[in-house]
Amino acid sequence: MTGRTQAERRAATRAALVAAGRDLFGARGYDAVSSEEIVAAAGVTRGALYHHFDGKAGLFAAVHEQVEGEIVAGFDLSALADGDPLGALIAAAAQFLDLSLDRACSGSPFSTVPPCSDGNAGTRSSSGTASA
Repeated sequence: MTGRTQAERRAATRAALVAAGRDLFGARGYDAVSSEEIVAAAGVTRGALYHHFDGKAGLFAAVHEQVEGEIVAGFDLSALADGDPLGALIAAAAQFLDLSLDRACSGSPFSTVPPCSDGNAGTRSSSGTASA
């Protein structure tokens, strides 16, 4: 039986770090998560974190890129085919807000609203604080 290639091991380590970061950042936020927790959850060494990313901030950027890509992939761009740029913009904005609220309720690491326990997204008051 042949082992995995170096490229496969590298990809697996990176994926484990991103998955651990996403889970931890999503559950508790960036500031509340330590690098040690991330590497323990990923099952890798601290050196692996710094080999693949510029520390915790670099990992957070990679997680952000992954989540942003998922949001963008969720857009339905068929409105552009109708030849109505304003309608397409309005539809895209509505889709973005829907996807953002879905992520807020699932505890996205980029949500400014705590995860929803009742399936409804929180709203912001005029002071900018979250309320349910």
